[in-house]
Amino acid sequence: MSKETGGPAFPMPGLSGLPNHGFVYGENGMTLRDYFIAHIGDENQAGDDSDYSDHAKAALVGRPYPSYTDDGPLAVFQFEAEFRAKWRAMRADAMLEARKS
Repeated sequence: MSKETGGPAFPMPGLSGLPNHGFVYGENGMTLRDYFIAHIGDENQAGDDSDYSDHAKAALVGRPYPSYTDDGPLAVFQFEAEFRAKWRAMRADAMLEARKS
């Protein structure tokens, strides 16, 4: 099953009377879901995610929170980036769902 995207973020009407015999070669661009994901800010701009426990982050990411000592700082940074990406996607999906009602 494909993910609901909300359609194009910036839809364009059909174009005619253009060079190339009326053919337009373009890209569809980002979806509304992509737009929402890109514009959802991190609540804690300073990087303090104290509102979210490591357990909550692990539940969203789908794997245990890495150890700074055992796994290294890059593993922690990668995990945090993955958490933020999934958190934004979850919020974007909620926004799309809210638009239906």
